[in-house]
Amino acid sequence: YIIDELEGSQADNGYLSAFPECYYDNVEQKKPCWVPWYTMHKIINGLLDTYKFTENEKVLGVLTKLGDWVYNRTRRWTSDTQNTVLAVEYGGMNDCMYDLYKLTGEEKYAVAAHSFDEMSLFTSLQQGNDVLNGKHANTTIPKLMGALNRYLALGKNEELYLEAAKNFWEIVIKDHTYITGGNSEWEHFGKPNILDAERTNCNNETCNTYNMLMLSRELFKLTGDVKYGDYYENTL
Repeated sequence: YIIDELEGSQADNGYLSAFPECYYDNVEQKKPCWVPWYTMHKIINGLLDTYKFTENEKVLGVLTKLGDWVYNRTRRWTSDTQNTVLAVEYGGMNDCMYDLYKLTGEEKYAVAAHSFDEMSLFTSLQQGNDVLNGKHANTTIPKLMGALNRYLALGKNEELYLEAAKNFWEIVIKDHTYITGGNSEWEHFGKPNILDAERTNCNNETCNTYNMLMLSRELFKLTGDVKYGDYYENTL
């Protein structure tokens, strides 16, 4: 029933959401808006999981039309527009678009995923630099899940992204994580190794912990290194 209703609600250009497409214009034009790309990630992920578990071809049709909309929208971006969009929380849009590429083999979905890859962040982390101070934690963790998925989707020539994800994990665990496995104050990373000094009654946000569990799971599956499993077990 839900898939039938989603299919009936989908626009001719593939757009599908509970709010109008102009919200994305607002982001690109720096006008007031919440976080539509964050929401779009959740819609695409839900469709990906539904197809994974049901193999319902109607789901795949809705999903690929929506993926086409993402591709067509992002390919119009200038570098300035891309920088503007990536400054607003966009969830794991690179992550889910790499999943769509892996599912279909359609190169355009990888191209769309690249549009959400934040290269300055990935390069800094790949070089081992802790650049997390002041960054919104629950915005940052999914970006690195997307970086890891780029490596998984495209292969050995993409080792920069694997190294960025592994270094990010090490930095977060070593210098920004409570003994519970959680991190952040008011959803933000602070300076390294000062957790108690900045501790308030709003820390260890569950969203961050959940995303770190997902990143740890994929790194464990890829490397077999028990440290990822130990962190996962303790944090869970």
